[in-house]
Amino acid sequence: MASISASEETKTLFFNYHEFSETYYADLDTPTQPREHDESEALIITHFPNVYTPQTSQLFRETRIVRIPCRFEQNVYHPCFSECLPGLEPAAITGNEDGKEGEYGFVPRGIYDNEVFGITSTSPLSLCLTPEQFQTIMHEVNALIEQEFQVNSWQNIINLCLGILTLGIWTWINTTWQRHTRNNLDLHIEQLNESQLLASHRIKIINPRQSGYLSLDFQIPRPIA
Repeated sequence: MASISASEETKTLFFNYHEFSETYYADLDTPTQPREHDESEALIITHFPNVYTPQTSQLFRETRIVRIPCRFEQNVYHPCFSECLPGLEPAAITGNEDGKEGEYGFVPRGIYDNEVFGITSTSPLSLCLTPEQFQTIMHEVNALIEQEFQVNSWQNIINLCLGILTLGIWTWINTTWQRHTRNNLDLHIEQLNESQLLASHRIKIINPRQSGYLSLDFQIPRPIA
């Protein structure tokens, strides 16, 4: 078998692994008549039902979730979320063959599961935040997560020693206390959600604890055509 030189190797590019494509959907001018489309016309599903609120609630009907993935190639010792606004990842789908799709703007092109989607990886979050604003938000969140996951901090060393001296009683007490205490990340997310930038667009960042740090989820207003 012929060996592959370093210059011939294909570099792995990052993409939002939460999104997927769908070719069976309704066009905007015939919303009740779904049909099969070519792969080149596939919708890219970039926003999802709001699983953080009851399905019978008004909030569930009026909001959607945009999921920001982790970037494991950058760090494996703690969660590190992508700082690329969805649609700007190195391997994002960015088709612009008809001139309707803006570089960063979400443009509805079809209806799937009663929701509107475009044909690129650009999500409706782009209607509310610029790439620079998004990057700033994510950089601050990632920095706080890194602090929270420090395993060699003096607090952890003290907690370990106290746990040993008290035969695990301190560990149980400390764990219970932490469940009911807001850390710096919790407080920062609350401040972000109350900020003019997010509140004016009715955006809410979901604390990553609720997703098990598998994604950082943005609650956004439900997009319409």
